[in-house]
Amino acid sequence: MVWLRRWRFPAFVVVLAIFLGPGVIADLGSTSSIWDWTGLGCLVLLVVGLPLFIRDALRDGRAEMTPVRLDPAEVSPGAIHQAISRTSDRVSAVRLLREAHPGLGLRDAAELVDAYR
Repeated sequence: MVWLRRWRFPAFVVVLAIFLGPGVIADLGSTSSIWDWTGLGCLVLLVVGLPLFIRDALRDGRAEMTPVRLDPAEVSPGAIHQAISRTSDRVSAVRLLREAHPGLGLRDAAELVDAYR
């Protein structure tokens, strides 16, 4: 439900603009009171601010997906041995080790595989 938390305000703004927008514009054409102009100003702010809210929602999603850097000392020897024993290729072993430990850097994984070969 992370997407719901991230997208609830932009979705609310879109629904508000769809339902209130035509009414505000129609009222402005028939009678020009201060409240009609205020409603139009709010509608313009909603429409202009929506791309900013969407940009922030997308940026928050990318920030959550960034893995935390993992210290090579935290990788157990059993995990390294398992990655090496599953394949005979060095590159595949490094790939398997990095898939098992997402925060592990490429150089660190290669050094760990080379040290246990």
